[in-house]
Amino acid sequence: MKTFFIILAIMCNICCASQCHAQPFSTKQLTGTRWRYVVPEEAGISMWRFTKGEIETTTYYFPDRPNRSVRKYYLSKTIPTAFDFKKVGKNTKGKYLVYYIDKTGLMYYEEIVEMTPDSLKLFHKSTPGSIGGGDCYILFKRMTWKNQ
Repeated sequence: MKTFFIILAIMCNICCASQCHAQPFSTKQLTGTRWRYVVPEEAGISMWRFTKGEIETTTYYFPDRPNRSVRKYYLSKTIPTAFDFKKVGKNTKGKYLVYYIDKTGLMYYEEIVEMTPDSLKLFHKSTPGSIGGGDCYILFKRMTWKNQ
């Protein structure tokens, strides 16, 4: 009987853990965070900073010349077919990080696989006709004042 309760407790933990992972993410979780791009490797050092409705990216290909850009973003529960500018800056929830690059006029999205206090893991699914690589996981490490 004791074994039965131990197995039952383990099964409950597994179910609870998988349900927590399936919950959508919120822009409130991202706002005010800073992340350093880790994988896949790039030629420079890249950082993302999330504000209420924008992702500020800074890439250092050369130490004294940072390349900065700003992307509008929101979260979506489903894969987007077009960028919805009305959702930018709102508290949206979902598992897809949707962003728009003004310079190119293109929308991109990544699936948020996991977000912990220390890391952010995204999945990029290549789209037919797009330039630059296939399916891949993107890993960021959280930046704190100590490691910036």
